[in-house]
Amino acid sequence: HYAFKKLGSPNALGFDKKCLSLWAPVLVMYWCTAMTLWLMRREYKHIIRLRNRFWLCRPPQMYTVLVDEIPPHLKLSTRDSLWEHFDSIFPGQVVRVDIVATYGETNNTLRKLRRCSDR
Repeated sequence: HYAFKKLGSPNALGFDKKCLSLWAPVLVMYWCTAMTLWLMRREYKHIIRLRNRFWLCRPPQMYTVLVDEIPPHLKLSTRDSLWEHFDSIFPGQVVRVDIVATYGETNNTLRKLRRCSDR
């Protein structure tokens, strides 16, 4: 029992209790870990900026059509009425219909995305 206690002490390995050489590898390990995490965080921010720029500068798909200022007399204010109207003009070619209700909200979202990409 005494032999195991003696092996567990720092003196059993030839180190003095006040010896700092035992702590040097630990400090180097913490420093390397901190530097690695810092570099990874910096690279991740750069990747986010590049990704945002890509999505903001990406041209719309070839089959996307933006229609604005629809005359009110056509009564095309709902998704279904827009679908029916464009399906009658282009039968079987309408894939999806989306309505953007307020342009101010969309413009604010675009401004926020651009600010994020500039950071």
